This record gives sequence, structure tokens and C-alpha cells, in this order.
Amino acid sequence: MAGKSAEPWTYEALDAFLANPKAAVPGTKMVLATKKAETRADILAYLAKLADAPVPFPAP
Repeated sequence: MAGKSAEPWTYEALDAFLANPKAAVPGTKMVLATKKAETRADILAYLAKLADAPVPFPAP
């Protein structure tokens, strides 16, 4: 993920990465794409729970 480390990982960026890793971060080794938006939202909600100071979710 060289070249992306300085960019913030927003919910939108994470969603795009989970939907299509190779398009979001060329050169990534992640091959598993999560096509269902609901599944990606569940993953993002789980990750937010792990954060000490989670960023609020964007408005739908």
C-alpha cells in the first residue's frame, strides 16, 4: 500500500477498498472483495468499535 500511507483512511476510502481492493490501492496483495454494501457497512461498524476514539459515520 505504498503511496497510500499518508492519505487518511476515511469510511469512504475503506468502503472503496473493501469493494475493490486492487482498484482502490493498486499493488495491494488483498484479493478478497466484499461486493455487498451491507457486509462492508458491518465490517466498518466493527472496526469503529475497536477504535479508542471512533470517527462518526457519514450521513447516509
